[in-house]
Formats: sequence, structure tokens, C-alpha cells
Amino acid sequence: MFEDQAIKILNFSEITLTYLFFGFMVVGGIVAGFFSRSKTKIPRTLYFAYSSFLFLCISAFSFIWLLTIPALTGGYLWLLLFINGVLFIIYGYFYGVIAMARSRDAYGNAKQAFLAFIPLANLILLFKASQNKLATSPTITILTGAKGILVGFLAIFAGSALSVFLEREMASLEPTEQAETLDNLLAAQGLETTLKQIASEVFPQQLDETTLLKKVEANKTELSYIYEVSVEIEKLDPSAITALIQQNCNYEFLTHLIKAGTTIKHIYFRLDGSRIDTVTVTRQICNY
Repeated sequence: MFEDQAIKILNFSEITLTYLFFGFMVVGGIVAGFFSRSKTKIPRTLYFAYSSFLFLCISAFSFIWLLTIPALTGGYLWLLLFINGVLFIIYGYFYGVIAMARSRDAYGNAKQAFLAFIPLANLILLFKASQNKLATSPTITILTGAKGILVGFLAIFAGSALSVFLEREMASLEPTEQAETLDNLLAAQGLETTLKQIASEVFPQQLDETTLLKKVEANKTELSYIYEVSVEIEKLDPSAITALIQQNCNYEFLTHLIKAGTTIKHIYFRLDGSRIDTVTVTRQICNY
């Protein structure tokens, strides 16, 4: 059961996953608000250095995503997602602790710590001057003054570099990962349910100057891509049809669907709603 849900989560869009783990981070911040008993106050420079170091840490821990394929094949994807969620809660907790310390320094209380979790508004908390220049705070020489700012920027640079490297590594694994995920989905919930899920995750997108992918529909074992063409044409060019079929037959993600019995249809309409052409791709047409 956990593994099936984990596979569904993995198929969320990138933006949805971002919101999900940001939510875990916020949960960590809320936990900090209820349970942290620290009365520490920290100035701007120290807050910048600490938050940058936390960013570096969460960027480094994100490398557990490289275990996605072994987790899929081993049946413990749920554990990978669970660990990642816990890491973001921990990250949010410590971020909340230093945000409250910064708020006490800047406002005299911890109530403005929530600003740290709001994009752009977090800059208000960062740049707000200290109320009391003599406020007590942990003394770490290298994190004070210009040295603290330099350390903060170095941590941000390192964290960003790690994120870019991870993104490239994940991109190189994406075709294999998609295939592994799809195979697990097919095994867990069957072809028809899988096709409905795939269709629900596709949003309208402009493919070129004249062609808009309006939606994707799933009907039993058929997956239909619905297009709207803004120029007047009678039929699709035969060479374009051939190229589309070849692309579908050779694309690994669709290959798994077609071999499982899916009929892929590409249906093109004019702006007035009249049909231009339909391109059908099946296992027989691909000669699998």
C-alpha cells in the first residue's frame, strides 16, 4: 500500500512536489514555534550565515534522490520519500529556530519569524536592523561581520552547485526512471487506471506557433492527445504522420504503454472544431 502511494507521489509534477516538500518545511517551522525554548537573539550576519549553511545541508541531503531507481526496483520507494519528508521537517525546524532568534533581535519577540517562510518577505527579516546592538548571541568569529557574509555566500554557491549537479544527474536518469515508474504503476493499478492518471497530469501546452496540445483523454486502453491547429490545412502531411508514428514507437515511455496494449491516438482539430486528421499508433503498427 505504501509503495503504491509513493509511486503516485513520484508522478506528481515538479511544481507539485516542490509545494509538497515546502509544506514539510513549514511543518518543521511550526514544530519549532511550539517546542523550541531558546531565547537566543542573532544579528543579520549570523542569521544569513546560518540559513545559508542550512541550505547547503538540504542540498547535500537531496542526493538521496539518486537512489530512486534502486528504490523502485527494490520496493522501498516509500521509505525514500519518507526520509526526504523527515529531512525537510528537520530543515524547517532549525530554520524556524534561527528565524525566531532573528525576530527577537529585530522586533523584540519571535512573532515575526513566519516571514522567513514567505518568499521575498523573508528579506524583511534578514535586513531588519537589530533593536539592541548589545543583544546576546552565540559568538562564532568566522560568522561575524564581512567574514560571516562571505561564508554565507560561499554556502549558497556550494548549495546551488550541488543542486545543479543533482539536476543534471537526475536528467540523465530520467528515461530509465520513467520506465521503471511506469512498469510499477502498471503492475500496481493496471493499464486503464494508469492511463487515466497519465491523462490527468498533462496540461495544455503550446507545441509550436500553430499547434496547441489542448488535453489528453483516457478511455479504457486508449490514450488520446487532442490538438488544435491555428492554420487552415486539409490533412496532415504523410511524412509528418510517418515521423510522428516513428517517434511514438521509439520513445521509451510510450513504448512501455504500447507494449502493454495501449492504443495511442493523436487527434487534430481546426479552430472551428472540425477534425483535420487522426494518427493512430498501436503495437501492430510499431511491429513490436
